[in-house]
Amino acid sequence: MEKADRRMHPLLVLALLPVLPLAGILLALYICLCLLFIIPGTLVRGSWLKRRFRREHGRRGKFILFVYSNSPNWQQYIEENIFPQIGDVSVVLNWSERSKWKLNDPWEAQILRHWGGDREFNPIAIIIPLRGRVRVVRFWQAFRDYKHGKDSTLRDAEGRMSEAVEVIRNRMTGRPATPIEQG
Repeated sequence: MEKADRRMHPLLVLALLPVLPLAGILLALYICLCLLFIIPGTLVRGSWLKRRFRREHGRRGKFILFVYSNSPNWQQYIEENIFPQIGDVSVVLNWSERSKWKLNDPWEAQILRHWGGDREFNPIAIIIPLRGRVRVVRFWQAFRDYKHGKDSTLRDAEGRMSEAVEVIRNRMTGRPATPIEQG
């Protein structure tokens, strides 16, 4: 019986051979469509979101979209330690109030979806300078480690964000970059 089962397998492969070229053609077509439409569409969308953010908020000196929630794991820390440093240059979205977003539909939420993705996006700082590329600093893992007594990841995330903020503030005020900023 076992040998009969083994003989059936090659027959099954032979039966599928005419279908394989069609599957290959469909896969190639799918890849071409992705290359032609989806990837360029994503790049164009990101470019449009950057320009809109810079136009609407950059004029007022704001270059960070900061998203957080009312979680007891980070709300107080963020409001007491992070916002005093970046509040004047930030647009803030509260993830806990996202049900209200449908009413006023903030387009900034599209920025969160575009650069934040769907994992570890809360809390997050999306830094959109007037010139240059967008930088993303994720705080979710940092606060998870902090909750368990390890603060080095949080200090690192805060440091990366603070360094980027300082560089952009210096550019905006015309101050020369420090050696750290240059290298």
